[in-house]
Formats: sequence, C-alpha cells, structure tokens
Amino acid sequence: MFIRETITKNKMTNKSYKKHVLVESYRTENGPRQRVVMQLGTLTLPKSEWKKLAAALEGRLAGQVTLFEEEKEIAEAAESAMANYSFNQKKVDTKKQRRSKAVYASIDLNSVSTGESRSLGPELVGHAAWQQLELDQLLDDCGFSPTEQALAEAVVVGRLVAPSSDLASWRWLRERTALVEMLSVDLSHIGKDAIYEIADLLLSNKTDIERGLRIREANLFSRPHQVFLYDLTNTYFEGSAKKNELAHRGKSKEKRTDCPLSHLLW
Repeated sequence: MFIRETITKNKMTNKSYKKHVLVESYRTENGPRQRVVMQLGTLTLPKSEWKKLAAALEGRLAGQVTLFEEEKEIAEAAESAMANYSFNQKKVDTKKQRRSKAVYASIDLNSVSTGESRSLGPELVGHAAWQQLELDQLLDDCGFSPTEQALAEAVVVGRLVAPSSDLASWRWLRERTALVEMLSVDLSHIGKDAIYEIADLLLSNKTDIERGLRIREANLFSRPHQVFLYDLTNTYFEGSAKKNELAHRGKSKEKRTDCPLSHLLW
C-alpha cells in the first residue's frame, strides 16, 4: 500500500486543496488495478514519512502493530486515521444493516392524497417571540385568563403570519395552522365570536400592554434613547383644518399659501 496526494482547485476562490488517500494495488484478469482503502484527509507529515505511515496503516488493518509506530508522529497519524476509518466504517455497516432490514410496500401514486395539512414554520417564530417577550405574564397582569391569553397569542400571531379579517383569522386558526398545538389551552373548537371579543379586550388594555412591551423590549434590546427630527417644511394640510390646533398659516416651500401648515415649522 502507498499514500497518494491529490490536489483540487476551487474555481470560485481559485484556491487549491490537498487531500491524501491510502491506496492498494491488486491484480485482476485484465491487469493490475488500484483502489482507495482509506481517506486520510490532509496530512501534515513530511512526504519522506508517508511510506512508514502506509506500512503502519496496512498493519493496523491486518490487526497488527508495526515497529514504525514507535515513532510518535507516525503513531499519532495512524491513530487519527484509524479513528476516522472506524467511524466511517460504522456508518457504512449501519447503512447496510438498515437496508437489509428494510420493509418495502407498493403503493398506487395516483391514489395518494393528503389531509389536514397545517403551516408550522412562521408560527414557531411567532410563538418563540411571544415567549421571549413574556406576553402571557404581561396579559396575566392585565387580568387575562389562561384561555384569553392563548386567544390573544392566536390572534396576534395570526395577524403576523396570515394578516386578514377577524373571521379569516378564525378560519385560519381552525383549518390552516399548527399554532393550536403549541398553545397551553385547546382552541381547536373555539367559536368565531371569541376572536372578536379578544380583539376588543386587547384594545381596551392597549396602554398597559404597550407600556409593558416597551419595558421588555428595552431589556432585550438595550440601546441608547434616540430623538428623530423630521423636516415638515414641505408638508401641508389638505382642507381648512379648522379644528386642528397645530394648523396655522405660514411660509410653504411648496408654495401652497392656500393651505395651513403646522405651527411647529416656524
């Protein structure tokens, strides 16, 4: 046996990579042939030591330890190569065993159908965000029952994943999403009126929920407070804006002297 070096080149990065294999020569009726016995990765041993390593590995495969392994570098390289070989061999053996025990059955592809297919991926993201923000605890502080907390999560995640009307959200919850299996309360048989009611309940607690969310977000994503300035000098109000306390006449860059501006501009 001997060790062969091959060089491959990545066309995208133009980098060259070396790998080494243990090769065995054997005779056939059609003449001598060669076959790869073991993948060695990239060797750090100098080329002058490859012959010793090949002899050591040949002995290991035959269940023997050669005198070459008295050299520390040869012994370590042989040990590493055999460990990788044993790992790969176990994978091959396991695959063969699985194939030998496999049970096959014929099916008619024209008769195959699916039922009750439900979406999962986006719901997992929404559910994880809900838990990270500790929204159940926040809603509990607002007086929401466990069922109301689960309904609130269903409505909020539903608006993120499949934004639509309350009625469409109810149908989505019943027919299209696996979110119901993640919630602490079974909502599989919930009526559509409950969706309308929880939306009203969330709205009535809007101030407390927003305040709690602000605190949680600040703890999760700590960053300095910032003030954003927006230039409104090109902005004007359509109509007379008689009941708008911020609307006054002033200089307009748009030359709309007929329209009131915000008195904050001047």
